[in-house]
Formats: sequence, C-alpha cells, structure tokens
Amino acid sequence: MHDTAERIRQVELRVEELRCKEEKRLIGGLFGLCVMLSTFLLGAIGNMAGGGQCIVTGLYGSMLMYDNVGSHVLVGVISFSVAVAITVICIRSKEKNKKA
Repeated sequence: MHDTAERIRQVELRVEELRCKEEKRLIGGLFGLCVMLSTFLLGAIGNMAGGGQCIVTGLYGSMLMYDNVGSHVLVGVISFSVAVAITVICIRSKEKNKKA
C-alpha cells in the first residue's frame, strides 16, 4: 500500500500532466485559428489586387482604402489578437517550465 504522501505526489503529477495536455491542445487550436485567419487575409488581399493575381503595383496603400475595406481591417485585427494570445500563452508556458 502507498502512504498518503505517495498518493498526494501521484495526484499532483497527474494534475500537472493533464494541465500540460490542456495547454498543448489550446496552443494547437489557437495556431490553427491563426493559420486560418492568415489564409483568409491573404485571400482578401488577392481578391482586392485583381482576382487570383497577387502582383501589387505602385499605390498599394490607396488600393487598400478602396471600397470594401471593413472586412480586411477586421481580419487584420483578429489575426493580430490571436497572435498576441499565442505569444502570451507561449511566454507563460516558458515561465512555468523554468520554475519546474
């Protein structure tokens, strides 16, 4: 039989293992979301540049301000927010690993 200290140690190890697994799943989901949003952003830029053609000429900034810029700006803000969230999670994970 295990004594109480051994059982407590095993429970703490299992809790830490489950916490790490949850963090990895969350980071993977956020990474997938960031890739999806970035792909959508590239597609929006491609459509604004003239169909499937991604050649950008001289006045690129003025092209972005043309007509339907709302969705383009929204995708950019969402992509930035997701990137910040991923960065914060990575920094926290790194700090936890240093403590352990």
